[in-house]
Amino acid sequence: MKAVTTRSLLLSLLLASGPALPASAGPDHSGSESAWASLPVHDSEGGLLPIWLTATAPRDGLRVSPPFSTFGPDLVTRSMRRPDFPGELMRERWAMLTAGDETATGQDLIEAKDELELNDARLRRSGALGVLDAGLGNWEWMGPENIGGRTRAILFDPNDANHLWAGAATGGIATSFDGGFSWTMIDDFLPSLSVTSLVIDTDSGTLFAATGEFAEQNGVGTATGGTVSGAGVFRSTDNGATWTQLPATAGWIQTSRLAMVPGDDFLYAATSNGLLRSSNLGDTWSLVLNMANLRDVKATPTTHVVMVGSAAGAFRSGDSGATWTTLHTGATGLLPADAGRVEFALGSNETTIFASVDRASGEVWRSLDAGATWTRRRTGDLYLGNQGWYDNAIWVDPTNPNVVAVAGIDAWRSTDGGANFTKISTWWAYPGASAHADHHVIVSHPGYNGTTNRRVYFGNDGGVQRKDDILTGDEGWTNLSNGLRTTQFYKGAIQPGTNELMGGLQDNGTWRRTGSNTWVNRFGGDGGYCAYSADLSTHYWQYVNLELWKPGVFGIPGTCIGGLTDAQNGCTARFIAPFKSDPVVAGRMFAGGRNLWRSTNFADS
Repeated sequence: MKAVTTRSLLLSLLLASGPALPASAGPDHSGSESAWASLPVHDSEGGLLPIWLTATAPRDGLRVSPPFSTFGPDLVTRSMRRPDFPGELMRERWAMLTAGDETATGQDLIEAKDELELNDARLRRSGALGVLDAGLGNWEWMGPENIGGRTRAILFDPNDANHLWAGAATGGIATSFDGGFSWTMIDDFLPSLSVTSLVIDTDSGTLFAATGEFAEQNGVGTATGGTVSGAGVFRSTDNGATWTQLPATAGWIQTSRLAMVPGDDFLYAATSNGLLRSSNLGDTWSLVLNMANLRDVKATPTTHVVMVGSAAGAFRSGDSGATWTTLHTGATGLLPADAGRVEFALGSNETTIFASVDRASGEVWRSLDAGATWTRRRTGDLYLGNQGWYDNAIWVDPTNPNVVAVAGIDAWRSTDGGANFTKISTWWAYPGASAHADHHVIVSHPGYNGTTNRRVYFGNDGGVQRKDDILTGDEGWTNLSNGLRTTQFYKGAIQPGTNELMGGLQDNGTWRRTGSNTWVNRFGGDGGYCAYSADLSTHYWQYVNLELWKPGVFGIPGTCIGGLTDAQNGCTARFIAPFKSDPVVAGRMFAGGRNLWRSTNFADS
């Protein structure tokens, strides 16, 4: 067998359609009845080479899948609701960003778009457009329309309660004019589609959008890489119809949060390189807090208190950012020294402030003196699991500071100032009965009054959901993802000769397009590679770490493919591990873990 490098091997798994690789004389991991054969993989020095061997680490989140039943040793049906693993998502993204020779920045994307527009113009002048496409035209939307992706920002129009915007981690900005029941994407060609925060200056009506999602776990994800690189802050002066990059922010790679208080002259930006402040609607900026990895900023409208949360602590200013106090010292009356990521929610009275702290799988702290001193109110609910660095949101009722909600994996609500919490969502019951998992933002309806209107909106890995009454239990959820084109596809496959597609999504499972823009869910959790057999008699999909599936029998949603001992193990298979169905020889498949595997009987074994 020809010696190959890791990168060329992965490419060959994706692209090759030639003759079968020779069988290995080495160990066969398939068992006595299995047709899976382990094939050797060597590096250029002749040694055995694992394919994208990942570091040993516990999976993220304290989640348990719903019960499953078995129908014999080789036929397994499990609930389609499966947990995702944000830590592995970040590692996968990091590997993708660093595997090549270069990483494209937001400025690179601007220049690439300009070049494509010039090429399109040349083709139009030559009359060739329609035959050739330089990249910007002749694209058709294929769906899905009913699945939302990771949503980091929600903003209501202060002049129209039915008009709102949403910002997605990799989908850009969407707008709705009917309270979120339908969405329209605004611009697919922003230099960065990683929108993390949206704010409005109510005096001028100017909108601002921050870009560049930042997440760090155990050193994976940094200010120069992170998950999705940004291109600074964008501004709109026409109610969000068009957006312009603020030149002074063009080099900002990650901006996690913006804050602009009505009547205040300052716009704040929490970035990977510190807190910056602008007094002229973003034209110029000054660094007011030189701390790395900032994740949150909130500011009061009259007392000029600014609260800043980082990936490992928190800071407070009582004078609009001129001077600062470190809050995570561990001293009595302050936040713990080992606080992880901290997110804040400010009460309308400007004295009550809550903090969601990534410590002990989720702790709630409260201040009654505008953030000067703190008391722990709740621990032990484990609402953040092991992934508070990734999903961590908190909200306080604008009419009653004793009502507070926190959300990580699921959403929880308190009516006694954070002393006790009730769980109000169940991730595996989504869609229909509850909200999606992994929450990032919580926003009140503009007409929220604490009595006749208690509607609250949650942005998470499934888009946007509305809780019709925040005081009720796990009920009254409405999915608002129609037209929210923000889903994140890891990989996909096209059925030859048809319009049928299948793709694996981040935290939204595997979906299959059978006609028009109708998509059917095949599986939950994180999807991955997909494939069709050469004779189109069956298809295959993937859960994480090379766990392969195909359609089941007797009405069972799917059958888990056995015989791959590299599968279901983060040490022997990449998070999104490659596999390919031979496009010529029906029934032949290849899969890559620590070993290269081959099946010749439609992966029956």
